[in-house]
Amino acid sequence: MTQKDVILFARQFSTMIDAGLPIIQCLDILHSQQENKTVKVDDFRYPGPKPRSRETAVLMLADAAEAATRSLARPTPSRIREMVKQIIDKRMLAGELDNSGLTLRDLAIIRESFIPLLTGIHHARIAYPGQRQPKGERGRGDGGGDEAGGRERDA
Repeated sequence: MTQKDVILFARQFSTMIDAGLPIIQCLDILHSQQENKTVKVDDFRYPGPKPRSRETAVLMLADAAEAATRSLARPTPSRIREMVKQIIDKRMLAGELDNSGLTLRDLAIIRESFIPLLTGIHHARIAYPGQRQPKGERGRGDGGGDEAGGRERDA
């Protein structure tokens, strides 16, 4: 897969989404157009060295956990907890932490430290009186404005 392939895919995908097609249908269409239908996981792995210090390992885990929790559709505390646990467990089992000097106890402390931080980042926000919803968020029911399409209420 080349950079050109990725750019073409992104443009086509964006066009189909803008046209109102469901995501799954867009992916099916793009998949059917590909010559090479196999995806190699190694093509998406970082080929660099494993972390060789505790600090770089924590940074790697923090980056992975933060990115993964941003992908959650509804980031509840229990989903965040499970995602962080999976990220750390997968990195450990894949041997990515072997040279870091982190112990299992360290990993448990790191996990329990990440969870409240990430939960705080993703906590639900309340709507303030008169607050307008950003464009594209109307009707989502996420508390970003009043029921009148984001118009301010008369006081």
